[in-house]
Amino acid sequence: MHTRVRVVALLAITMLSSFTFASSNGTINFGSNLGTLSYTYSQTYYSCSYYLGAPGSGYLIPTNYIVETFSNVVYQNTSIQPNINQSIPGYSDIAGSPGPNAGSQDSCPADTSGSSTYNGTGYTIYYYGGNAYIYVPGYVNPKYQVAGVLYSPPGSKSVATYMNNNLVNSTVTTKKSFATSYQIMTSDLTSGSISPFKGGSIDTSSTVSNSYKQATTTSDTTAVTVQTSTSYSQAVAGPVCDYCGVDHDYDIIEVWLNPVQLFTVIGYGDNRGKSANYVQPNGYGFSTWDAPGMDVYHVFAGELNGDLAVRSSTTAAFARSWASTSNGFTYATGQGPALTATDKLNILKTDPFWNCTYKSAVWAPANCPEPASASFSGSVGTNGTVVTWISGNTFSRLLDQAKIIINGVSYTVSTVNSTTSLTLVSSAGVQSGVAYSAPSRFTQSTNLNFPYAQPSPGGQSTPTGYTWSYTTTNMTGVDVGHEFTVTYGLEQVFGVKLFGVGFQKTVQQQWSTVQTYETNSQITNTNTSTAVISIAGPACNVVSGNCSPVYPPSHAFNPVTCTALSLATAFGQGDNMYVYQDNLFGTFLVEPYGQP
Repeated sequence: MHTRVRVVALLAITMLSSFTFASSNGTINFGSNLGTLSYTYSQTYYSCSYYLGAPGSGYLIPTNYIVETFSNVVYQNTSIQPNINQSIPGYSDIAGSPGPNAGSQDSCPADTSGSSTYNGTGYTIYYYGGNAYIYVPGYVNPKYQVAGVLYSPPGSKSVATYMNNNLVNSTVTTKKSFATSYQIMTSDLTSGSISPFKGGSIDTSSTVSNSYKQATTTSDTTAVTVQTSTSYSQAVAGPVCDYCGVDHDYDIIEVWLNPVQLFTVIGYGDNRGKSANYVQPNGYGFSTWDAPGMDVYHVFAGELNGDLAVRSSTTAAFARSWASTSNGFTYATGQGPALTATDKLNILKTDPFWNCTYKSAVWAPANCPEPASASFSGSVGTNGTVVTWISGNTFSRLLDQAKIIINGVSYTVSTVNSTTSLTLVSSAGVQSGVAYSAPSRFTQSTNLNFPYAQPSPGGQSTPTGYTWSYTTTNMTGVDVGHEFTVTYGLEQVFGVKLFGVGFQKTVQQQWSTVQTYETNSQITNTNTSTAVISIAGPACNVVSGNCSPVYPPSHAFNPVTCTALSLATAFGQGDNMYVYQDNLFGTFLVEPYGQP
């Protein structure tokens, strides 16, 4: 009797075609400046049945299932202009149903997992089961990025050529730019090509770069490498004056002046009040407000350190007049499109020998440190940002902006003050007798050293060809670093729109990102990772049967007038040269030794 009553009760329920069990309103918060998603949630019970056994002689099994419905969905954002108040299609899903194959004459539907995607203007919303994401793609326009450093060889007839390879590169992450409340996601490159952008989207009137490409090449998944294409050839020559030897004033720093950095700002929320925010780097493009291609300008280090006159083309290029407010660009108060004195100094210091010039004394460790061919270590004491050497390797080969690990914590070197003292970018506190180590930015090449020698009187300096190959490094990508802050502009299409307002909330300092240069760990000693070098020694001008001047000379020489100075023999005036590879930019450095 008790069983019969329960069956009757169950049958009574299943006779109802449906009834709404629960209904409520909810709001999902996407985080700072990304808006909210409001909705009405309801659960409706529906009845269905199926037979166990043959129809008419089996057992009718009545049951119920739930339809969950999200309706009246509206995305709102009042932090941008104009405000957004957008209705979005809802969705339903089915839960608790035995499915259409539970028995014969089955009237029960299959369970479904509902979701909805809405593509708005400048954003996409995806939500399911009380969870929602908003994806806001866009880009910023940094003033510049350093694409490479090409070190000048010695001699007026000497040339280093990088061709048929992708050696010259820069690997950059912006992960230190963002507030701690934002998680940095793995870089997502839709293409290895670097595409043209203008007005907030790809500029279909232009084509991708043929000279450069992009890739992810390190263990740091947030970093992206911009590298030369194998079809692109680059060359750097020595100074006109043979008697200067190596003069780093003529090093070429490749400055990319129209980069576009692509990002997606992501907000997550759920109906339980949980939320999270993310930033996803999406690689690079270039702005065709400037030119129909990547605008990579070659500036001499001497133009930036004051040793050489600044060319008019450099002044025009660094003005970046195409990125003016009249073209719809917005900048921080007091900023504009032109490179500032701080920008130029940051660019200059990507060349660690920027202050090692024709006037530098022989073995001047402050300006011309001998590159360490391996990592070095010892013990130090710290007092805030000041680090004092105690034992082990001194700081004579540690470069400005190098990384140093003190007591297990990584710091960036601001300035090497002497062989026993340096200053950090950030404080290391007060410590005494703690271990330090530092990876080397340079690796001595396995190629033999070569002479830079003057011929006998009456002889000629004939070019000698070398092929320098890259030695595989065991760098992880983050061992060696160089970083500085770069300001950016926003195109009008992003200004007070969703991406612009949303991205400004992600960075620790508005209108700027921290650009950290890292090692490309995928450069190996394959046959494409080579440079072709032609070296010719200094000429012998015969006076009274002897070379005049004799090389190495007893005085430093002015590289422009090629006349002797009152200064003693300079650092670069050696007659033997070592070759080092720059693990940061993938190029080769010539370093003299054997000076008198």
